[in-house]
Amino acid sequence: MKTLYLSLFTLFVLGIVALTVFAPLARATPAGATITVNTLIDSDADDTTCSLREAIIAANTNAAYHGCTAGSGDDFITFSVIGIIALSDSLPAITSDLSINGPGTSDLAVSGSGKYMIFDVTVPATTTLQNLTVQQGYGPWYSHGAGVYANGAS
Repeated sequence: MKTLYLSLFTLFVLGIVALTVFAPLARATPAGATITVNTLIDSDADDTTCSLREAIIAANTNAAYHGCTAGSGDDFITFSVIGIIALSDSLPAITSDLSINGPGTSDLAVSGSGKYMIFDVTVPATTTLQNLTVQQGYGPWYSHGAGVYANGAS
């Protein structure tokens, strides 16, 4: 009888250890896609390049868009180019969780050219911007951000 209790206790402890180790893995959300921007030109053209504008659309829609791979959940936008992306219009609103990671603050800038708002994050989307410079954004309304605007935040 003592052996049976010891075996049951051992199984119970092993079960708790297994749940502690493996349960977080089962609940983890799948990693998003990595979408690589490969042009400094701010375009929305059906070609083989992937602009920042097109990458945001691919991330928002979880579908391939022009030269960009499909988004999938919480996506990552990276860059294979360095220089300045001069916007020709405001970028599309970011409506899904997204991390935008440039090659370095001195290597990549996104410029509104003093005419356009740059990043518009629609709440509840969470966006991380790192290793890039946001410059010369334009906010035509007193309460709106020119470089980064959290649309719907209080």
